[in-house]
Amino acid sequence: MTTIKFWLMPNAGFESKDVIDTEIRHFSRVNPKIKVEYEILSWSRVWFKLIEAIKEKSGPDVIQIGTTWVGTLAYLGAIEKVDKKRINNAKFSDTILNMCRYFDSYWALPWFCDGRVLYYRKDFLKKSNIEPESVNSWENFRLACIRLSKAHNEGKQIPPIGFSCQKELAVLQDLASFVWSNGGNFVSDDAKHATFTSEETHQGLKYFSDLILNHLISEPSLEQNAGEVAENFFLHDTYAFMFSSTWPLQAYLNDKFKHYIGKQRAQNFGVMNVPAGKAGRFNFAGGSALAVTSFSKNPDKAWKFIEFLTQKDSLSRFCSSVNMIPGRTETHVSLNVDKPEQKVFEDSINRYGKSFPVHPLWGSIEQIAVKGIAQTLMDFRQSNFNQTAFFANITEINQEIEYMLSVFGE
Repeated sequence: MTTIKFWLMPNAGFESKDVIDTEIRHFSRVNPKIKVEYEILSWSRVWFKLIEAIKEKSGPDVIQIGTTWVGTLAYLGAIEKVDKKRINNAKFSDTILNMCRYFDSYWALPWFCDGRVLYYRKDFLKKSNIEPESVNSWENFRLACIRLSKAHNEGKQIPPIGFSCQKELAVLQDLASFVWSNGGNFVSDDAKHATFTSEETHQGLKYFSDLILNHLISEPSLEQNAGEVAENFFLHDTYAFMFSSTWPLQAYLNDKFKHYIGKQRAQNFGVMNVPAGKAGRFNFAGGSALAVTSFSKNPDKAWKFIEFLTQKDSLSRFCSSVNMIPGRTETHVSLNVDKPEQKVFEDSINRYGKSFPVHPLWGSIEQIAVKGIAQTLMDFRQSNFNQTAFFANITEINQEIEYMLSVFGE
């Protein structure tokens, strides 16, 4: 009996253990001589634990990694290169497959994809005579929010947007939509310079800060975590818009789960792709990939486990359980939405999806950016929305990342 160790994230919330146990049982039936031991780690913890494992050259055989980590882990020699035959034998989504590529090699296999979309209240928009189709640009989105801010729902003012600032990486992913659609970016195309202070990035960040400044984003929501914002959105008639991914479908719109809001109430909620800017329509699309660590003592068995998790039957079961888009294009999963809304989620990845660069320093750049932006937004609120101070903080983030890139290039 060979034992392999697997680190993964809580992909299905409280049901994560049951979901992965199901896949391991199926795997064990056809691979009785391979035992899989696993540990479920939070996203905030796993990066630092993984860095420690790299230093000690011991740890799991198989790891679930965010697609933005591939370049860093490949550069550090922490994960094994993928044999080309493992890529050629499957039809993986180009969007997420490209995120698994560093220079001319692949270093992980796509598992599942997720994109950012805009949830909205159909009834709130209707009361304000706003057609969902009209919210197709950031300018029209702003105008819709202004109209909604003047509307009332049973005597209560409707805060147009619920937006959590408590999950730092998600904030960066949401801000990317504002920045990219305005033609900006966080690093230059050649990844040699930080571009947080470029004119295009500045305009994208200013648009977002203006939403806060003009009270179009609910101030209490900024202090809440993503779960609290979603609960207020789906259960308490609190906001008209919310940026998120697929997970609320499973939590609130799936009749099999305890938080299901009921069929009649669920009809009030819709989903659309994020608005477009002058440079086009872009949103953060990412997901998870599976990799074999370079310190695995059983790489062949580890790859066998990954190939099982990324084949159609397992993907179909798993992605149906976590309500995610599979990493293989020929594996179809019906999300808990109507067909037009299903297409919104698919388009958020395959048509409008964009990711951060696959760069050896991106893991560290990301840590600087998310911590810096979290502090910037906190200072912005505490300074009575002083935009000069806001952009002074952004400049400091840019300088820190610029220095890191310059040292790396020497």
